[in-house]
Amino acid sequence: MRAGFLRLLTGACAALSLAGAAGAAAAAERSIWLAGVDPVAGAAQHKGPADYMQLFDPGAPWKSAASKTEIFKISTQIALHGSDAQLNAIIDGLKTRHIKLAVEMGLVSVSGQAGTCGFGVEGYSPPQSPGNAARRIKALGGQIDYIAMDGPVWFGHAAAGLSGGREGCRFSLEEMVDLVSHQIEVMRQYFPDVRVGEIEPISTSAHAISQDPHFVEDVIAFADLLEKKSGRKLAFLHADVGWAWPWKTAMENMARQAHARGIRFGVICDGDANASDDAAWVRQAVGRCLDVISDRATFLDDLIVQSWEPLCRPRCYRKPIQGRLPLRPMPYRSCSEIPTDGIASSNMAARMNVARKG
Repeated sequence: MRAGFLRLLTGACAALSLAGAAGAAAAAERSIWLAGVDPVAGAAQHKGPADYMQLFDPGAPWKSAASKTEIFKISTQIALHGSDAQLNAIIDGLKTRHIKLAVEMGLVSVSGQAGTCGFGVEGYSPPQSPGNAARRIKALGGQIDYIAMDGPVWFGHAAAGLSGGREGCRFSLEEMVDLVSHQIEVMRQYFPDVRVGEIEPISTSAHAISQDPHFVEDVIAFADLLEKKSGRKLAFLHADVGWAWPWKTAMENMARQAHARGIRFGVICDGDANASDDAAWVRQAVGRCLDVISDRATFLDDLIVQSWEPLCRPRCYRKPIQGRLPLRPMPYRSCSEIPTDGIASSNMAARMNVARKG
């Protein structure tokens, strides 16, 4: 298997598993999710790594990490536009490893055109897209166990001006619930037991606060309203953290209110866009989640090891895009560029397996 960014994600996943095994008994209740950029989602911006699909091969070298991964999350893009062969490989590979399938989706449905609110904005989708994705996976024999809504409160309610001249619609929370609950009903026509959760950012930047100074309260109010309308509480609430700004107080507040409602709380483990190399990105991702785990006021039910990009060349850097938070890791241009020493070695997954057995 060629060196690639998912090798590093599985390594981070295994490292967190090792840390959990050495920690408190509560770690047994903690779920580890894994997600990365697939060939379809990555194609629009850059050439993604060649080894994503190899992750699902029968002999792929992440046996130990896979044994501790409960949920694998894919994009709506590959669910809609990936080939049948790609989706069948994902479905079969996850079933073989007894890993549940999640799809990250924008469920704020708008039928806009260029220049209208929501057009080209993360978290939104054409009205037919969620149902089409569910129908396709069902037809191929797959089972969607979880839907991870992509920032409905941030992108659909709080955010206004975004990069590239795009605009959020700033729907009221009540309007948001009506839009989202309809799409959930459509999804449940295909998968009646699908569990629906939510990803929202945590950022205390001046930009984020100016958009919605009461954002955490709005997230919780949305969860309450959605439960009232649908009769089911959120399955989880996952924090996508802007690590460059103070995050602890806001995270503790969000976690406390989620747990008070019986909602699982988790955090996305990721590194910075300007990490010096892939090894540094993994150390940051693992270290940050371990920092949160050590905070007794924020009990984590879920750890989500996720990258939105293939990894960054050593010392590459991109200025953060205003209005898109938090920062995201950046790409290698080809898998062959990834270093082969230290934590980024090509047999990293095998090393994690050996450590796990020991």
